[in-house]
Amino acid sequence: MHSGLLQAYNEHQEALLGYIRKRCSDDAEAEDLLQDLYIKLSGQSEQSEIKYPKAYLYRMANNLAIDFQRRRARIVDADPEVAFEQVDEASPEKQLVQEQKLAIVIAAVNELPEKTRQVFKMQRLEQRDKADVAATMGISVNMVEKHLRRAIQHCQLKLTKSEN
Repeated sequence: MHSGLLQAYNEHQEALLGYIRKRCSDDAEAEDLLQDLYIKLSGQSEQSEIKYPKAYLYRMANNLAIDFQRRRARIVDADPEVAFEQVDEASPEKQLVQEQKLAIVIAAVNELPEKTRQVFKMQRLEQRDKADVAATMGISVNMVEKHLRRAIQHCQLKLTKSEN
């Protein structure tokens, strides 16, 4: 492994963990992804010098988190029931409430028009930036923002209705 990368990893390990946690919202998964990052780093040879090791580590961490989000999105798309297994192990009451909210959000997302659903999944689940989503979908960034607002409002409306 690059000695510079190892040093940067050791110096920024906690910050990297926090960075990954923000992207996958699952502490156990974040720790697993950080370990995956270390394993990937240890498998690299010292063929070329990395000019900015900290930026390189954060890019790798971001890529791992994106891959995690994509895997989770495929699981939810394939079988929404599997998504319930990803709820934090809190008290049974909290877990039930979280499961119910997740089911409502999944149903709400599935009710969205196709373009709105695609924009929502790309931007929120895959964490792609709005310009990238716009380019992929062949629409303007303004339209991406409108689709996102529509999707979020729809999900919030469904959640609000379920609480009443």
